[in-house]
Amino acid sequence: MKKILFVLALVAPGAFLSLPAQAQLNVTSEEDVKSLLDQITPPLILTISGGPLATANTLGGLPHFRLGGGVQLLSVNFHEPGKPTNDTTHLLIPSLAFQGRVGIFPGIRVAPGVGGILAVDGIYRLGYFPIKQLDNPKYYSVGARVGLLRDRGFVPALSGSVMYSTFMKKLEFSSEVSGVEVYHVIDYKMSIVSYRADFSKRLALFAPYVGLGLDDFNATANYTFHDALGLFQGGRTWAYRKMLKRSYYGVQFGGAGFATTLELGSAEGGYFHFAAGMSVGF
Repeated sequence: MKKILFVLALVAPGAFLSLPAQAQLNVTSEEDVKSLLDQITPPLILTISGGPLATANTLGGLPHFRLGGGVQLLSVNFHEPGKPTNDTTHLLIPSLAFQGRVGIFPGIRVAPGVGGILAVDGIYRLGYFPIKQLDNPKYYSVGARVGLLRDRGFVPALSGSVMYSTFMKKLEFSSEVSGVEVYHVIDYKMSIVSYRADFSKRLALFAPYVGLGLDDFNATANYTFHDALGLFQGGRTWAYRKMLKRSYYGVQFGGAGFATTLELGSAEGGYFHFAAGMSVGF
């Protein structure tokens, strides 16, 4: 089979990102397709599940809410199929996300300055990858945060959260094989359940936070190919199931009305991310 050329230009809109570098992937067989999928699946999982870009504090029940958005860059070392094993390219995978939180239950107060126990916030996230060649793929997340302690006085904030995320994308391309046009389709689907445990403490106008996470995901990639007349065809399906551990730490500047957040994190497999965001709330 002749080489299939993928050109993925990572270019984000506006002043958020500027990634003019391109990664050219030469795929020549089903094994190369699988190698490509094996490499892109963990970064996609980590980018979609993302860091919280928030402290461990809960909102305090209705009518409190918080709306915000952020940008994330995930650092990836990519090995192009067909090249020597030690020939890798460093890529930055960008994503933009918009998140909303609403207080549902304020929690229980057990002593002066000790409250927010079992407080509940609802969380919704809409994100996308600003990759024009792939029509800016989108992903969706929904979940909840449960408070163990609310940040007040000398008491820090402790909380845990769970999020469910889903992502689907169909990739279609063609190549010429022995003078015949062949059409290729990769139907890619994944779902992720993310667990987080967070700790934070506000110090005047800023609040540092740290957290640990576990991303449990299922993904399937259905690859098919055929000619224009359907005289020959084939394909394979690959399934993925894995748990990825991660940690992150950040700092939030500002107060309840308006805040900016910076975050760094890492995950098993040698992945690192940087994120920045802004939010408003009441």
